[in-house]
Amino acid sequence: MRIKEIRKEFPEDYNEELKHLNFTGAQKTMWPEVEKLLKELGVDMLSLKEVGKAMFIRNVNVNYFAQLRDEDDVDVFVEITRIKKFKLFFSGKITKGEETVCSATFTMGCIDKETGKPAQMPEL
Repeated sequence: MRIKEIRKEFPEDYNEELKHLNFTGAQKTMWPEVEKLLKELGVDMLSLKEVGKAMFIRNVNVNYFAQLRDEDDVDVFVEITRIKKFKLFFSGKITKGEETVCSATFTMGCIDKETGKPAQMPEL
């Protein structure tokens, strides 16, 4: 994925002066990988909706290590680090070649859409 493509899709999420994705840009860049990982594990956001559940981002911690330029190619990596009854814990990173440009940890929760209370995570 090229930074130019990310900037085109999320122009408000790239800090032109500092040459890096802002908090929201890093999260949006990692999100397709999260969805792909969840689908591989059998969790589909639409099927959750059908059973009255929803996943949400509960917590995000992003660290920036290097600048990005339009011509930079980046790779996005995401993995689940822990599973609890109501939460999934992830870590992810964006790399440019061998260099880690950004790393993040984040937590997703699962709620019952009707009550708004925590709901048990789908079986993974």
